[in-house]
Amino acid sequence: MLKHKVFLHYSWDNDEHQKWVLDLAKQLQQDNVDLIFDQSNLLVGGNITYFMERIRVVDKVIIVMTENYKSKSENRIGGVGYEFQLLTDILSENLIQPKIIPILKSGNKESSIPVILRQYLYVDMTDEISYAENYNKILKAIFQITERGKDYLYDNIKNDTGIESIFNLGRNKVSVHELLGNPEEDYSLFERYWSHGIEVFYNKHEAIVDGVLLKKQPSGIKYESDFKGIRIEDSFAKVKTQFGNPHYWGLPSFHTSYAIYKLDYNFLIIAIWKEKPDLDITDYKIGTVYAIAFCESRSALLCEPIVVLTIDEIRLGKRLSFIEDENTDNIDFDLSASFFKETYTMTPPYSFIGGGFLVSVLFQESKKVVDFWLYDLAWSSFVIRMIFDRSKPKSEA
Repeated sequence: MLKHKVFLHYSWDNDEHQKWVLDLAKQLQQDNVDLIFDQSNLLVGGNITYFMERIRVVDKVIIVMTENYKSKSENRIGGVGYEFQLLTDILSENLIQPKIIPILKSGNKESSIPVILRQYLYVDMTDEISYAENYNKILKAIFQITERGKDYLYDNIKNDTGIESIFNLGRNKVSVHELLGNPEEDYSLFERYWSHGIEVFYNKHEAIVDGVLLKKQPSGIKYESDFKGIRIEDSFAKVKTQFGNPHYWGLPSFHTSYAIYKLDYNFLIIAIWKEKPDLDITDYKIGTVYAIAFCESRSALLCEPIVVLTIDEIRLGKRLSFIEDENTDNIDFDLSASFFKETYTMTPPYSFIGGGFLVSVLFQESKKVVDFWLYDLAWSSFVIRMIFDRSKPKSEA
């Protein structure tokens, strides 16, 4: 069963209330809910605003309502007030099928439910005796189970504890280490596990997984199981049978093709051998999968494919799909320049002082270095904010 990404929104009333919410969070996670929750996702040094903004991109928002919550939300006090403002924007855009699940924890409708939320059905959790029955209502709302007269059993929803659970994304770094052990290489934004054939990418604002890359590691180990029905060394024909035609197609080199699929809020990137390099020592066949990447739309793992797609669009004279507001004023050179036709290599993305990431591209014949600045708007998806010529002399800049 696919996980549903859910944001848990509440106020820190007192220790007893925080403990109740924590117990609810643990139970939801055990029942396969991919929960965004401050007590587990917001670590020391994390970006608080970024965490709260994630309320915009989840499938559902659980709202735990109390007297204190109503006061803070309606008076826009603290984090609760900021998140509530985001919620009101969301509600105005989704009047027919809102993605909220209101829970009344204490008080009554007048004392604890903000006026704007009183028109919505809520789950009454004020009576501990009927907790189990009402908890099932929450799960049914999350998984959108609407069978009438049927007591849905959740015994089949299990907590994922295997390596494949990382592919659901959203795990924190501590739990990844518990599953995979210590990485052989740690690059801050991502870690390499030679023992598993896996690279795990983390969001730069929080230590949570936002992307996974499967490929043969320097140890010679590759990930042996399937991912969404596809394995390394499968044919591209099988990939198309599973996912259809790609939404995007990129050619980073003579030897590799990228098939890029958009799956809801996430991206699946399949790298395929197009032509075997003369000095390559791998044993993969031409036309087969040699790497599989799955990531959120704001993951650093997506930066390289975006740059590849943009260079291909420049080569073909197409409209640039990822340029911010279709504005080419921040491009430092003529897009018809001949060096764009050259073979190139690129660096992995690295954090930029202005926000987002830089990817540096070296065009081989001309030795021209071009930087692509990718910016994650609202910390949710990337645009290319600027393309500039690093190799230009300072006197010309």
